[in-house]
Amino acid sequence: MKKVIPIIVVILVIAALFLFQQHKNQEKEKKEGPLIIEQQSNCSNEKNKYYEDASGHIYYTHCLSKITLKKNKEELKDALAKDSGLWKEIISNAYYTVNYKDGGSKEYQWEQYKIVSCNTLNGDTSIHIGTSDLDTTSICE
Repeated sequence: MKKVIPIIVVILVIAALFLFQQHKNQEKEKKEGPLIIEQQSNCSNEKNKYYEDASGHIYYTHCLSKITLKKNKEELKDALAKDSGLWKEIISNAYYTVNYKDGGSKEYQWEQYKIVSCNTLNGDTSIHIGTSDLDTTSICE
């Protein structure tokens, strides 16, 4: 019996370390987010139309030359065209979220990029994807 207790303690310590490392990896993945972005050089921070979905939502990019999904390296607009539920999956995994007081717009943040989903009283439902330093003060109209 005396030999069993140290073995159980060692097993519990190893299990705790494994779970801690797994949690740390999940937290890092959440900070990095589900997208891989490539920044434009010499960016003027103007919006560029990126994609328009079947329901009329227009996606704009700011200072980005390419956006791909981390899980399969597929271009975001191609993946959105195939899977209408993908957008909700992407924003549901935001590391940090800010709610605007303009009717329901939200800002979703990760380490490398931000996404602003407009929902203003004026009817702006556009979506903006940009670098983490994107100035979001007047994106939604």
